[in-house]
Amino acid sequence: MPQFINFYENLAEAKIRLEQTYVMYDGKPYFAVVLGDHSDGKIRIYLDDYEGGAFIRNRDGSFPYYANYHTTDYPQVVDEWYKNNPKTGLIRKEIGSPLFNKFRPFPLGNMNYGGSVIYTERTPTRNTNQGLRERSVYALNVLPVPNPTSSNSGSKRSGSHSYNNETSIDIACSEFYDTMCGRYPSITEVLEAFRDPSVINTGVAFHREFSVFRGPLDMLILCYRDEGIGLLTNGDLSSVTIGKNYAYLKEVIQELGCFQQVICK
Repeated sequence: MPQFINFYENLAEAKIRLEQTYVMYDGKPYFAVVLGDHSDGKIRIYLDDYEGGAFIRNRDGSFPYYANYHTTDYPQVVDEWYKNNPKTGLIRKEIGSPLFNKFRPFPLGNMNYGGSVIYTERTPTRNTNQGLRERSVYALNVLPVPNPTSSNSGSKRSGSHSYNNETSIDIACSEFYDTMCGRYPSITEVLEAFRDPSVINTGVAFHREFSVFRGPLDMLILCYRDEGIGLLTNGDLSSVTIGKNYAYLKEVIQELGCFQQVICK
């Protein structure tokens, strides 16, 4: 892409790519409320810091809603509100800032939600948005048993197939916020929690692609992305036994540095 002062060729293109989407700034997710021109020729992007799942537009009744203004007026209205409300969590940044990392796609993965785990990834469908929108996210309930539709090659979504563990999520929730940030408990914390009978979780993710689920007879099942692939042999970190169909994951599991031994049967 040519190196424009505002990264994009003009404001119209930038708005199509980013407005009303989720973007990463300095390693943290924000909602891009609106983009606007400024007198210095640099486009500014107004970002809603919604950590904890609370949007500014929901927690501050004075925030100007887009529907109440003409499209061309809205950036100036938001800019004025921003100047008058400096401590609300709305931030204004130059779109050319290197802290946006050129708006590259950011990793998703496991989301700890409702006492279980949902695996998320971007859909393969090409669109004009560079930021993330809800329709761009594909979500699967993680199953602690091998998925019968699995290709054993990682992601299984396809435009021509549907899987019985497909689900939908609200990407504005605090749990998905943590997913975008890569916030997970350690596997040691997960195993300690499962030893507590008061913990009712069926599964917990400790990594973007790996989680542990409770199985029958208190078995602990290691899951990769959206399906079970093996057992924590002794219910601890001494060894994990993975099925022969998942031998290709042995090295990846070893690189986690969690288990003393990885056995493939």
